[in-house]
This record gives sequence, structure tokens and C-alpha cells, in this order.
Amino acid sequence: MDSQDLNSDAFKHAVVSIQKRAEKITEWRRLAEIFVPLDARARVETSDAQLVLGRRGTGKTHLIRAFQGDAERHGQVVFYYDCTRLGSGYSGLKVSPQAAASKYFAALLNEIGTDLHNLSIDMERPRASIQHDVMRELVESFVPLMSPGPAGAEQSLFNYAQIARTIEHVLTALDLSRLFVILDEWAQVPFDAQPHFAEFIKRSLAVIPRLSLKLIAVNYQCKFSTSVAGNVIGLQRGADIPDIVDLDGYLILSERGDVVTDFFSQVLYNHLGVELGWDLTANARHKRDTVEGLFTQRDTFVELVRAAEGNCRDLLCIFAKAYFDEFRGSTISKSVSKPNIVHAATEWFDSEKLASIKAERDVVDTLTYIMDTVLKDYKARTFMVETGRANHQRMIRLLNERVLHKLSGTYATKDRPGVRYELFTVDYGAFVRFRGTACQVDEEVFIENAGTEQSDGRSLVPVDDRRSIRRIIFDPEEVRIRDYSRSYRVTESDLPLWRAAGADP
Repeated sequence: MDSQDLNSDAFKHAVVSIQKRAEKITEWRRLAEIFVPLDARARVETSDAQLVLGRRGTGKTHLIRAFQGDAERHGQVVFYYDCTRLGSGYSGLKVSPQAAASKYFAALLNEIGTDLHNLSIDMERPRASIQHDVMRELVESFVPLMSPGPAGAEQSLFNYAQIARTIEHVLTALDLSRLFVILDEWAQVPFDAQPHFAEFIKRSLAVIPRLSLKLIAVNYQCKFSTSVAGNVIGLQRGADIPDIVDLDGYLILSERGDVVTDFFSQVLYNHLGVELGWDLTANARHKRDTVEGLFTQRDTFVELVRAAEGNCRDLLCIFAKAYFDEFRGSTISKSVSKPNIVHAATEWFDSEKLASIKAERDVVDTLTYIMDTVLKDYKARTFMVETGRANHQRMIRLLNERVLHKLSGTYATKDRPGVRYELFTVDYGAFVRFRGTACQVDEEVFIENAGTEQSDGRSLVPVDDRRSIRRIIFDPEEVRIRDYSRSYRVTESDLPLWRAAGADP
């Protein structure tokens, strides 16, 4: 049977079987087989405290699970914890942030204590006396902390020194030179409780020399430190967490070109190939050639990569939607076409991304304004926001739902020297529907690499003066283009096309 026959039952089954969430894959061998290495893979091997950031679907969990599998195969000990499970039964309670954090921390200690005890039993080296000593020390130190107490009780004080000392003694008894502790889904901890949870971790776990922390968090949904009564509590980036890996900046097509396309071709090849029996050890060139053969032309696959906007899960979901909702319903082509990708991407935007913000009027109004002015009037997909305003709540919500995307670095214009800007682009699924209309958007990202300066470790890139983007400076606080001199008023007949897809007015 031809493994690339898109109409075959085998290929249909392979697309159905694509698992979009790494935490749902329970077979370590399969997880390792479909993993595609990035530069970030080598970085997570550090023993320093580390923060891995990225929006949903960027591959954070897959990356850290691949590291865990490799580390354990080489005899290292890695404990993995999902904060969603740590907060089971607590997340909905109406308690103070500190009380909520204490519940999460007590649950974490319980998991670590249990895993250390199980490790003492499973390892062949420890004598029975060592197993007994480990059990006794863990019981004496951790069990008093395990009682949840009344639902609203505030358990704010822990004997941090005792916790650290107990874990150090156990690591010594088990002859472990390094213990990696991974905390995934940090965003599941209540936002205001996160700095308190981080403070408990800092005082008791981060101080242990042989314990390496790796925190996995969603960009724009994490808060590791805050100021309380004039004192900073929690884990501070750069000081307590010296190494930060941001996956959102790794897969920007306009910045890395063929590197990104090659990566995504391997992602799609591996996810299909594990079911179709393809050679998963093949080189990147073979994988890309095979994947491009699934589409009517090479540019069609590149269009899929553009539609994904650097997000692995979006790439897989858009491909599956293009295959089932578009390709399977047509008898015209034997391969996935560009119209299939475009239609699938717009439907994915409407049904998944736009649907997540429909109930939030301020956020919808912000998107409406951006669509009406930046896309339709300036006919651009890219705009700038002053660095100090880039973390406005309206921007954060649109970034979280992948309606907007942020490029790396900071930027400047000759009109306002010394003022820094962040560069944002509108999601593919939003602007692509304007193709072929009077409002067609120039889809290139207008930046000029010449004359780059370095400041505070970030690139300061002048925006190309030949383009109007230097005048598109969006102010999220007032929801207007600050340098927009012409009058502009939205009428019912001038609403953006995405409104017709079901967004509430």
C-alpha cells in the first residue's frame, strides 16, 4: 500500500490518531520517537533552576518529557509533577492567596516524599536499614505537613530548614548526586497565589544544591514574584531563576525561515509516520520531501507553516481540519491544496481562538479596532506598541489566545528616538480572509535588519522607513492608533469580515 495515499484508510487513521497534547501520550517510546529536537533541547539539560515559557501548544511539555526520558535512561532521577493535580480540590476554594499556596505546597511535599520513599524501595543499592531510615525521616518531617486542615485554614509557616535538611539527608542516603524536580502547568496555580507558592519553593527546595528545579509555565499567565509590605517574595527571574527558555521566540517563520519550515515538516512527518510505519530515523531532507508530497505544491506546505504561527498544536489541528473538512469533502485533488489550508485556518481561528474571547467585550472591541484600522485601513498585519504598554491586559488576552503574536526584540523609529516598541502581528486566520478583496493585507513583516544596536541584551532594530508601519503605533490603554491623523469611524456596513463568522457585536 502507498503510505502517501491520502484517501486510504491507513492515512485517515493516522490523521485521526495524531495526539495534539504530549501529556496524553503515555508511552515513553512513542513520545521519544515523534520528538523533533530544537536548540532548546540542549538548554534544558542544565542543572540550574530553569523556567520554560511558551503559550499553549508550543511544545513545552513534549520538550521537558523528552528530557525526562533521556535523563532517566542515563540513570538520573527526575520527578515530574502537574500543578493541575496538586491543586485537585483546592483550586475552587475561596481562600486567601497565601492559604491556597500552602495547600499546593503541602500537596507537592506529599508527592516528593512519596516518590523519594518509593525510590528507596525500587533502587537495588540501598540496604534495608537505609530504606527504614529514609521512611522514618520522611514520616517525621513531612507527615505533620500533610493534614489539609479546614477548607479556609491558612497554613502559612513551614519549617523550611527542616524540609531542606530532610531531602538532603535522603539524597545522601540514596547516593543521588542530582535530583530534577519538574513542575508543569504552573498557570493552574491561582494567579495571586503563585508568588507565595514560589516563595515556599524558594525557601525549602531551591536552596538544596543537588536539587534542580524546572518550572513550565504559559507565557503571560505566570507570576513568580511580588511585593508584600515592601518585601519581594517568590522566585525572581535572573536571580533565583537564572535560565529562561522562551519557546515563543524559537519558531517565528519571518525570522528563521527554512529552520522553522524544516522543523514543522519533521513534526508532521513523525506524527503521521509513527502510525504509517515510515522511517522515523530518516534525515530532515527526506522528511520534508515526504511531507511536501502530501500537498499540491511546496508552497502549500509553507502556507500551513505560516498558518500555524509557530505553534505545533495549531499546525497539527489545522492540518487535520484541512484534511477532514476540506480535502476529504472534495474529489478535485489527490493532495491537500492551499484553499484547503486557508479555509481550515480561518475556521480554526473562528471556532477556537475567537470563541475564547467572545464574552469579553473589551477584548473583542480591541480586536475589532485592530482589524478595522491596522488590517483594513493600513492594509498591514503588523503594528507597534510602546514597551511600557505591551503588557496591557487587552494585549495579554489576545496573545494568550494566539490572536496576536509578538516578534522578538525591541524596535525604534526615527520619528521618536529613544522610545522602544514591541512588534505585534495579527494571526493568519484573521487576515487571510481579506485576500482577493479591496482590503487585502500586505502580509510581510516590515523590519530592516541593518543598523542593529544592542541594548540590555535585546536587539533594537529600526523599522523600515519605506513602510507605513512606523506610523502604526497602537495604544491599548485608549484603543487607538496614536499617530493616526485621519478621522475614522466604524459603521455597521464597515465591520470586519470576521464578525460574520459568529462573533458577538
